[in-house]
Amino acid sequence: MNNCGNLDEMVWVLEEDAIEFIETTEEESISYHGYNLLMLEDYEHYHVASALDQNVKQELITNLNKLDVLKWLLHSDTARAKITLTELQNSSNTILSSIDKILDRLNYNIDTKQPIWNQINKLIDSYRSAHPECLIDASCDCTEHDIQLPSVITFRLVDMIKEVFDNVFKHSNATNLTAKIVISSRLIDVYVHDNGVGIPEDYLERSNWSSGLHKLQETIYQLDGKLQITGDLISGTNVRFSFPIKK
Repeated sequence: MNNCGNLDEMVWVLEEDAIEFIETTEEESISYHGYNLLMLEDYEHYHVASALDQNVKQELITNLNKLDVLKWLLHSDTARAKITLTELQNSSNTILSSIDKILDRLNYNIDTKQPIWNQINKLIDSYRSAHPECLIDASCDCTEHDIQLPSVITFRLVDMIKEVFDNVFKHSNATNLTAKIVISSRLIDVYVHDNGVGIPEDYLERSNWSSGLHKLQETIYQLDGKLQITGDLISGTNVRFSFPIKK
């Protein structure tokens, strides 16, 4: 994809492609979308807290109990003590892995001081490593090499790309994924296509409110952006969204 030099050109490209975006009707109030986003944030907080409790806290409690047993085994059963030490080591590695996943979910590993294109390329490379069964052809084009976006935009953009990619690998069984991300100082435009099983046209209407694509929809609404999701069994799924950069 060629770099897009200005907002007017980007808008022209979108209109030329005859994209019909999912937009809010007049009947839908701002409070309605705000309420949905609050519910989604609470849902995310609950899952992070559950992961901390089940995968970290409970594992640590188990390890504390094993340490108490280990004190006795060191004097009475050396062989069993060695086994318990190995169990504690394995458990510690599991806890570290769980913490890394939680930190990634909280975007703690994103360095907002680095250019956004660098962050996105790292994210795409991580998906390539995690899913070698799928050919990922992705590009991130910036009109300014050293562009510095507001940190909230960096976090949200990475989150939204994760939502789309995760949805592909959880549900589509795709073997090919194409992604084109264009970033300027005034507008961000993202297009993702996969050759998987497709998505029903009424997915957003009948799917669970806590789905990742619902979160994507509400986040884009809050950013005053536009979203399009289409798909079928033959062509796969297309997701496209754009939103302006407001400083």
